[in-house]
Amino acid sequence: MKRLFSLLLILCLLFSGCGRLAEEPTTEATTEATTVPTTEATEPSTEPPTEPPTEPEPVYYNPLTGEEMDDFNCPESINYDGLYEKVLEIKKDPEVQVLIVEGNGIFYHEKIRQLFDLKIFMDLEIEHRMYRRIVRNIAAGRGSMEDIAGFYLKSARFSEQKYLIPTKRFADVVLNGDNYDPMGIDVVETFIRKNI
Repeated sequence: MKRLFSLLLILCLLFSGCGRLAEEPTTEATTEATTVPTTEATEPSTEPPTEPPTEPEPVYYNPLTGEEMDDFNCPESINYDGLYEKVLEIKKDPEVQVLIVEGNGIFYHEKIRQLFDLKIFMDLEIEHRMYRRIVRNIAAGRGSMEDIAGFYLKSARFSEQKYLIPTKRFADVVLNGDNYDPMGIDVVETFIRKNI
């Protein structure tokens, strides 16, 4: 008997290679030295090494203090073209029955929204959003509790209100992340069972 979910993929925008431009994990290239015998001498290059062009990080100006800060919650911080291509690629795989795409701002662009059969928005109170951000970023070594909470209060919460919270209107289902309600889960499960 065929399993209900033969493949369940979760694409996290932060780690999938198609997510946030500014927070992509950095990797240092390592090379092994190899000696190749040559018969002619070459002169060292006087040209400076070229580095790949980098996109400028989006910035945000705090409305209370005017302070400039990085803005990882604005639409410009997300590689929507990469996300779009990756989702299309995965959806073409005949083995994939259910694909879950998770992340902040995924409902912002209509082109991305049209890829989804069911759009779920997880609604959380501001205190819980801040708490989850602190726990996640401390675990990832992205600063102290004070640094993370300060960044949230000075920058992230304003961008959330401007760009992310309004996308709730595009959701087919809004789940209350502060209060587990089995009815919302039942709606999602019923939809999936009917459509695979």
